Amino acid sequence: MSQSIWIWGIHPVISAIKKRAKQVQKIIVTEQCKQKLIDMLSTYNIPHTDLKQARLEVVSSQKMDQLFGRNSQGIAIAISQIHFWRLEEWIETQPAKSTIIALSLIHISEPTRRTPISYAVFCLKK
Repeated sequence: MSQSIWIWGIHPVISAIKKRAKQVQKIIVTEQCKQKLIDMLSTYNIPHTDLKQARLEVVSSQKMDQLFGRNSQGIAIAISQIHFWRLEEWIETQPAKSTIIALSLIHISEPTRRTPISYAVFCLKK
């Protein structure tokens, strides 16, 4: 398997699959969450064929907790490494014309989880 990153939790996983289904390399899911994943794929009209390259592994809840902690919500995926641009690197790839760039910071919080999490995302807009 090439370099990959792990994403876990039902909503982050579904979001990643919606955007990058063909880059999913492996899916680890508990038996309890397997049907939920199938239902979510159907709800969002994500073809199962987009995930054909992904290996599916069904594990116990205890194994899932051991691998990803109690906040995994019973599902995790390995996805191809995402290329993150440094701002300077991205600017160098742009045409010499002056381009207006807006960089915004979005704060996302998930207080409904057993252990609330919070993270920040930068959005780059031309």
